[in-house]
Amino acid sequence: MAIPLVVFSSDRIRGSVLCKAFEKGGYEPFLYSNLLKAPSVVKEKSPALLVIDTVDYFVNELMHFGELVKSLGGIKILFVAGAVIPDGIDLESVHHQWCITQPFDPMLVVSKAGELLNQQLNPQKKTEEAEKTYESTTLSEESTLFAEDRLQADLKRFLNIK
Repeated sequence: MAIPLVVFSSDRIRGSVLCKAFEKGGYEPFLYSNLLKAPSVVKEKSPALLVIDTVDYFVNELMHFGELVKSLGGIKILFVAGAVIPDGIDLESVHHQWCITQPFDPMLVVSKAGELLNQQLNPQKKTEEAEKTYESTTLSEESTLFAEDRLQADLKRFLNIK
């Protein structure tokens, strides 16, 4: 059975590409554009994961979403960003991860979603590699690197080069 997840993207083309990639990865994606509908969508669809494509959203929308997320319970969220992580989003009490993809790589997003869901479904089976990946993609480290350095760091992590 496919794992349900909800994709929020203000760009219909990017959102559709992400949904196709998730379908190929064995997920059941639902695409929405209005972040403010997140609470009702979560109640209706009961997704295992929210995927938020932050590229074309305004910072105010993302900040308001950060406030709404606290009412969603323990759902995990994967934020997809281009070269820059938006500032000002309050996500302290939310289990989330950032996926920096510049240029846009939908299969990388699917891979990161799988990692995040495996952490949720199998918390005892975390491998040392998964822990390193999660720790290396935290917001504090990612926000200090420039876009080119992030791309190089992601490539090194992918190729398992130190």
